[in-house]
Amino acid sequence: MGFRVRWSRRARVELGTGAALGRLATVLGCDAKLVAPCSTGVIGHLYDLAKYRAGIADAVAALDGDSLGDFAAAIMTTDTHAKIASVQMTIGGASVTVAGCAKGAGMIQPKMATMLAFIVTDAAVQTPQLRTILKRVLPVSFNAVTIDGDMSTNDTLLILASGAAGNRRLAGRDLANFEAAVGGVAEALARELVRDGEGATKLVTIEVRGARNAAEADRVAREIANSPLVKTAFFGCDPNFGRIAMAAGKAGVAIDTERLEVSLGGIKIASRGALNVAALSAAGEKMKQPEFGLVLNLKQGKASARVMTCDLSFDYVKINAEYMT
Repeated sequence: MGFRVRWSRRARVELGTGAALGRLATVLGCDAKLVAPCSTGVIGHLYDLAKYRAGIADAVAALDGDSLGDFAAAIMTTDTHAKIASVQMTIGGASVTVAGCAKGAGMIQPKMATMLAFIVTDAAVQTPQLRTILKRVLPVSFNAVTIDGDMSTNDTLLILASGAAGNRRLAGRDLANFEAAVGGVAEALARELVRDGEGATKLVTIEVRGARNAAEADRVAREIANSPLVKTAFFGCDPNFGRIAMAAGKAGVAIDTERLEVSLGGIKIASRGALNVAALSAAGEKMKQPEFGLVLNLKQGKASARVMTCDLSFDYVKINAEYMT
Protein backbone atom coordinates (compact mmCIF):
# COMPACT_ATOMS: atom_id res chain seq x y z
CA MET A 1 0.00 0.00 0.00
CA GLY A 2 1.22 3.52 -0.63
CA PHE A 3 0.24 7.08 -1.34
CA ARG A 4 2.09 9.65 -3.37
CA VAL A 5 1.37 13.25 -2.49
CA ARG A 6 2.67 14.84 -5.69
CA TRP A 7 3.56 13.27 -9.01
CA SER A 8 6.56 14.77 -10.74
CA ARG A 9 5.41 15.33 -14.31
CA ARG A 10 8.89 16.13 -15.56
CA ALA A 11 10.24 12.95 -14.01
CA ARG A 12 7.48 11.02 -15.70
CA VAL A 13 8.20 12.63 -19.06
CA GLU A 14 11.94 12.01 -18.84
CA LEU A 15 11.77 8.48 -17.51
CA GLY A 16 8.45 7.58 -19.08
CA THR A 17 6.79 4.22 -18.63
CA GLY A 18 9.01 2.60 -21.20
CA ALA A 19 12.13 0.49 -21.13
CA ALA A 20 13.70 1.80 -17.92
CA LEU A 21 10.58 1.39 -15.78
CA GLY A 22 9.67 -1.87 -17.45
CA ARG A 23 13.15 -3.24 -16.88
CA LEU A 24 13.10 -2.31 -13.20
CA ALA A 25 9.66 -3.83 -12.71
CA THR A 26 10.81 -7.05 -14.38
CA VAL A 27 13.91 -7.37 -12.21
CA LEU A 28 11.92 -6.63 -9.05
CA GLY A 29 9.10 -8.95 -10.12
CA CYS A 30 6.38 -6.35 -9.72
CA ASP A 31 3.86 -4.52 -11.86
CA ALA A 32 5.32 -1.51 -13.70
CA LYS A 33 2.62 0.74 -12.23
CA LEU A 34 4.18 0.17 -8.80
CA VAL A 35 7.44 1.81 -9.92
CA ALA A 36 7.42 5.52 -9.06
CA PRO A 37 10.00 7.56 -11.02
CA CYS A 38 11.61 10.48 -9.20
CA SER A 39 13.86 13.11 -10.72
CA THR A 40 16.48 15.59 -9.56
CA GLY A 41 19.32 17.49 -11.15
CA VAL A 42 19.60 20.31 -13.65
CA ILE A 43 16.19 21.23 -15.07
CA GLY A 44 15.79 20.59 -18.78
CA HIS A 45 18.72 18.20 -19.13
CA LEU A 46 17.49 14.78 -20.16
CA TYR A 47 18.90 11.57 -18.76
CA ASP A 48 20.96 8.95 -20.54
CA LEU A 49 18.44 6.16 -20.03
CA ALA A 50 20.91 3.54 -21.25
CA LYS A 51 22.84 4.06 -18.02
CA TYR A 52 19.68 3.47 -16.01
CA ARG A 53 18.85 0.28 -17.81
CA ALA A 54 22.40 -1.00 -17.44
CA GLY A 55 22.57 -0.19 -13.74
CA ILE A 56 19.21 -1.58 -12.69
CA ALA A 57 20.30 -5.20 -12.33
CA ASP A 58 23.35 -4.24 -10.27
CA ALA A 59 21.31 -1.94 -8.03
CA VAL A 60 18.63 -4.56 -7.37
CA ALA A 61 21.26 -7.23 -6.70
CA ALA A 62 22.82 -4.99 -4.05
CA LEU A 63 19.58 -4.54 -2.11
CA ASP A 64 19.48 -5.83 1.46
CA GLY A 65 17.85 -5.02 4.77
CA ASP A 66 20.35 -2.24 5.48
CA SER A 67 20.10 -0.41 2.16
CA LEU A 68 18.41 2.76 3.44
CA GLY A 69 21.73 4.43 4.14
CA ASP A 70 23.03 3.61 0.67
CA PHE A 71 19.84 4.91 -0.89
CA ALA A 72 19.94 8.14 1.14
CA ALA A 73 23.51 8.74 0.01
CA ALA A 74 22.76 7.91 -3.63
CA ILE A 75 20.07 10.60 -3.98
CA MET A 76 22.25 13.43 -2.66
CA THR A 77 23.05 16.36 -4.95
CA THR A 78 24.38 19.49 -3.22
CA ASP A 79 23.56 17.93 0.15
CA THR A 80 26.55 17.65 2.49
CA HIS A 81 25.26 14.55 4.27
CA ALA A 82 22.60 11.86 4.00
CA LYS A 83 19.34 12.57 5.84
CA ILE A 84 17.74 9.60 7.64
CA ALA A 85 15.25 9.28 10.51
CA SER A 86 13.46 6.29 12.05
CA VAL A 87 11.16 5.31 14.88
CA GLN A 88 10.41 1.86 16.30
CA MET A 89 7.45 1.09 18.53
CA THR A 90 4.96 -1.55 19.54
CA ILE A 91 1.68 -0.76 17.90
CA GLY A 92 -1.36 -2.81 17.06
CA GLY A 93 0.14 -5.71 18.97
CA ALA A 94 3.31 -5.87 16.86
CA SER A 95 6.72 -4.25 16.55
CA VAL A 96 6.51 -1.56 13.88
CA THR A 97 9.18 0.59 12.22
CA VAL A 98 8.71 3.92 10.47
CA ALA A 99 11.81 5.12 8.63
CA GLY A 100 12.58 7.71 6.02
CA CYS A 101 15.19 9.62 4.10
CA ALA A 102 15.27 12.83 2.10
CA LYS A 103 17.47 14.92 -0.13
CA GLY A 104 17.43 18.62 -0.76
CA ALA A 105 19.57 21.65 -0.01
CA GLY A 106 18.38 24.42 -2.33
CA MET A 107 15.37 25.57 -4.35
CA ILE A 108 13.20 24.53 -1.43
CA GLN A 109 9.94 26.10 -0.37
CA PRO A 110 6.44 24.66 -0.10
CA LYS A 111 5.11 22.86 -1.66
CA MET A 112 8.28 20.89 -0.97
CA ALA A 113 10.44 21.59 -4.04
CA THR A 114 13.10 20.66 -4.98
CA MET A 115 13.03 17.90 -2.46
CA LEU A 116 12.76 14.15 -2.64
CA ALA A 117 11.55 12.36 0.48
CA PHE A 118 10.60 8.76 1.16
CA ILE A 119 8.92 7.33 4.24
CA VAL A 120 8.53 3.55 4.58
CA THR A 121 6.95 1.37 7.21
CA ASP A 122 6.27 -2.30 7.78
CA ALA A 123 2.96 -1.45 9.45
CA ALA A 124 -0.25 -2.91 8.08
CA VAL A 125 -2.16 0.31 7.38
CA GLN A 126 -4.80 1.15 4.84
CA THR A 127 -4.10 3.53 1.97
CA PRO A 128 -6.86 6.01 3.01
CA GLN A 129 -5.28 6.14 6.46
CA LEU A 130 -1.86 6.91 4.96
CA ARG A 131 -3.42 9.60 2.80
CA THR A 132 -5.06 11.29 5.79
CA ILE A 133 -1.97 11.01 7.99
CA LEU A 134 0.36 12.49 5.40
CA LYS A 135 -1.97 15.41 4.73
CA ARG A 136 -1.99 16.18 8.45
CA VAL A 137 1.77 15.97 9.03
CA LEU A 138 2.81 17.92 5.93
CA PRO A 139 1.90 21.43 7.20
CA VAL A 140 4.24 21.10 10.20
CA SER A 141 7.06 19.25 8.43
CA PHE A 142 7.97 19.41 4.75
CA ASN A 143 5.58 22.27 4.02
CA ALA A 144 6.91 24.31 6.95
CA VAL A 145 10.42 24.82 5.56
CA THR A 146 12.09 27.24 3.20
CA ILE A 147 15.72 27.52 2.14
CA ASP A 148 15.54 30.30 -0.41
CA GLY A 149 11.91 30.79 -1.41
CA ASP A 150 12.42 29.07 -4.76
CA MET A 151 10.73 25.97 -6.10
CA SER A 152 11.59 23.41 -8.73
CA THR A 153 9.69 21.00 -10.95
CA ASN A 154 10.43 17.64 -9.40
CA ASP A 155 9.44 17.61 -5.75
CA THR A 156 8.20 14.23 -4.56
CA LEU A 157 7.10 12.68 -1.30
CA LEU A 158 6.26 9.00 -1.07
CA ILE A 159 4.99 6.98 1.88
CA LEU A 160 4.92 3.21 1.45
CA ALA A 161 3.65 0.50 3.78
CA SER A 162 4.45 -3.18 3.30
CA GLY A 163 2.22 -4.63 6.02
CA ALA A 164 5.00 -7.07 6.96
CA ALA A 165 4.67 -6.26 10.68
CA GLY A 166 1.34 -8.08 10.71
CA ASN A 167 -0.23 -5.77 13.29
CA ARG A 168 -3.93 -5.68 13.93
CA ARG A 169 -6.06 -3.09 12.13
CA LEU A 170 -5.00 0.38 13.21
CA ALA A 171 -7.67 2.42 14.95
CA GLY A 172 -8.05 4.72 17.95
CA ARG A 173 -4.89 5.12 20.02
CA ASP A 174 -2.90 2.75 17.79
CA LEU A 175 -3.66 4.89 14.76
CA ALA A 176 -2.84 8.09 16.66
CA ASN A 177 0.50 6.65 17.77
CA PHE A 178 1.31 5.61 14.22
CA GLU A 179 0.48 9.10 12.97
CA ALA A 180 2.75 10.58 15.64
CA ALA A 181 5.57 8.32 14.45
CA VAL A 182 5.12 9.34 10.82
CA GLY A 183 4.96 12.99 11.89
CA GLY A 184 8.11 12.63 13.96
CA VAL A 185 10.06 11.13 11.07
CA ALA A 186 8.74 13.74 8.64
CA GLU A 187 9.62 16.66 10.93
CA ALA A 188 13.09 15.29 11.67
CA LEU A 189 13.81 14.99 7.95
CA ALA A 190 12.39 18.46 7.26
CA ARG A 191 14.65 19.97 9.92
CA GLU A 192 17.67 18.29 8.36
CA LEU A 193 16.76 19.74 4.97
CA VAL A 194 16.94 23.23 6.47
CA ARG A 195 20.00 22.52 8.60
CA ASP A 196 21.80 21.35 5.45
CA GLY A 197 20.56 24.18 3.23
CA GLU A 198 23.04 25.30 0.61
CA GLY A 199 25.72 27.29 2.41
CA ALA A 200 23.66 27.42 5.60
CA THR A 201 25.33 27.93 8.96
CA LYS A 202 22.20 28.36 11.07
CA LEU A 203 18.75 26.80 11.42
CA VAL A 204 16.20 29.43 12.45
CA THR A 205 12.66 28.65 13.59
CA ILE A 206 10.39 31.60 12.91
CA GLU A 207 7.18 31.69 14.91
CA VAL A 208 4.46 34.27 14.45
CA ARG A 209 1.98 34.51 17.30
CA GLY A 210 -1.04 36.63 18.05
CA ALA A 211 -2.34 36.83 14.48
CA ARG A 212 -6.00 37.21 13.59
CA ASN A 213 -5.99 33.93 11.69
CA ALA A 214 -3.60 31.15 10.70
CA ALA A 215 -3.33 32.28 7.07
CA GLU A 216 -2.11 35.74 8.09
CA ALA A 217 0.34 34.28 10.59
CA ASP A 218 1.75 32.00 7.89
CA ARG A 219 2.13 34.86 5.39
CA VAL A 220 4.07 36.97 7.87
CA ALA A 221 6.30 34.06 8.89
CA ARG A 222 7.15 33.21 5.27
CA GLU A 223 7.92 36.80 4.31
CA ILE A 224 10.41 36.98 7.16
CA ALA A 225 11.85 33.54 6.40
CA ASN A 226 12.41 34.37 2.72
CA SER A 227 13.70 37.92 3.04
CA PRO A 228 17.31 38.08 1.76
CA LEU A 229 17.97 41.00 4.10
CA VAL A 230 16.71 39.09 7.13
CA LYS A 231 18.58 35.93 6.13
CA THR A 232 21.86 37.79 5.66
CA ALA A 233 21.30 39.39 9.07
CA PHE A 234 20.99 35.87 10.50
CA PHE A 235 24.31 34.99 8.87
CA GLY A 236 25.98 38.09 10.30
CA CYS A 237 24.48 37.58 13.78
CA ASP A 238 22.83 40.98 13.46
CA PRO A 239 19.62 41.35 15.54
CA ASN A 240 18.21 43.79 12.99
CA PHE A 241 14.71 44.65 14.15
CA GLY A 242 14.15 46.96 11.19
CA ARG A 243 14.66 44.19 8.65
CA ILE A 244 12.32 41.86 10.53
CA ALA A 245 9.62 44.54 10.82
CA MET A 246 10.08 45.40 7.13
CA ALA A 247 9.57 41.81 6.04
CA ALA A 248 6.51 41.42 8.26
CA GLY A 249 5.09 44.65 6.90
CA LYS A 250 5.25 43.56 3.26
CA ALA A 251 3.19 40.43 3.92
CA GLY A 252 -0.03 42.28 3.12
CA VAL A 253 -1.32 41.83 6.66
CA ALA A 254 -2.58 44.75 8.74
CA ILE A 255 -0.16 45.08 11.66
CA ASP A 256 -0.45 47.46 14.60
CA THR A 257 3.21 48.36 15.10
CA GLU A 258 2.52 49.73 18.57
CA ARG A 259 1.67 46.20 19.71
CA LEU A 260 4.54 44.43 17.96
CA GLU A 261 6.87 42.32 20.10
CA VAL A 262 10.00 40.56 18.77
CA SER A 263 12.35 38.08 20.46
CA LEU A 264 15.55 36.55 19.07
CA GLY A 265 17.00 33.52 20.79
CA GLY A 266 14.71 34.17 23.72
CA ILE A 267 15.93 37.78 24.08
CA LYS A 268 13.24 40.43 23.65
CA ILE A 269 14.65 43.03 21.26
CA ALA A 270 11.45 45.03 20.71
CA SER A 271 8.16 45.56 22.51
CA ARG A 272 5.22 47.82 21.74
CA GLY A 273 6.94 48.50 18.43
CA ALA A 274 9.98 50.10 20.08
CA LEU A 275 13.54 48.78 19.90
CA ASN A 276 15.16 47.54 23.13
CA VAL A 277 18.70 48.71 22.35
CA ALA A 278 20.14 47.32 25.58
CA ALA A 279 19.15 43.77 24.56
CA LEU A 280 20.80 43.75 21.13
CA SER A 281 24.23 42.59 22.26
CA ALA A 282 22.83 39.58 24.11
CA ALA A 283 20.59 38.73 21.14
CA GLY A 284 23.58 38.92 18.80
CA GLU A 285 25.41 36.40 20.97
CA LYS A 286 22.42 34.03 20.81
CA MET A 287 22.48 34.31 17.02
CA LYS A 288 25.98 32.83 16.96
CA GLN A 289 24.48 29.48 17.89
CA PRO A 290 23.83 26.97 15.06
CA GLU A 291 20.13 26.97 15.94
CA PHE A 292 17.91 29.65 17.44
CA GLY A 293 14.38 31.01 17.25
CA LEU A 294 12.71 34.24 16.19
CA VAL A 295 9.32 34.98 17.73
CA LEU A 296 7.12 37.78 16.42
CA ASN A 297 4.00 38.48 18.48
CA LEU A 298 1.45 40.65 16.66
CA LYS A 299 -0.89 40.71 19.67
CA GLN A 300 -3.94 40.96 17.44
CA GLY A 301 -5.48 37.51 17.89
CA LYS A 302 -4.82 33.91 18.90
CA ALA A 303 -3.57 32.32 15.67
CA SER A 304 0.04 31.28 15.08
CA ALA A 305 2.33 29.76 12.46
CA ARG A 306 5.84 28.29 12.40
CA VAL A 307 8.36 28.11 9.56
CA MET A 308 11.90 26.70 9.59
CA THR A 309 14.51 28.53 7.54
CA CYS A 310 18.26 29.13 7.37
CA ASP A 311 20.66 31.99 6.89
CA LEU A 312 21.99 33.25 3.55
CA SER A 313 25.76 32.99 3.35
CA PHE A 314 28.59 33.62 0.90
CA ASP A 315 28.63 29.90 0.12
CA TYR A 316 24.99 29.92 -1.04
CA VAL A 317 25.91 32.46 -3.70
CA LYS A 318 29.03 30.51 -4.70
CA ILE A 319 27.20 27.18 -4.96
CA ASN A 320 24.44 28.58 -7.13
CA ALA A 321 26.63 30.87 -9.21
CA GLU A 322 28.71 27.87 -10.23
CA TYR A 323 25.95 25.24 -10.26
CA MET A 324 26.31 24.35 -13.94
CA THR A 325 30.11 24.29 -13.86
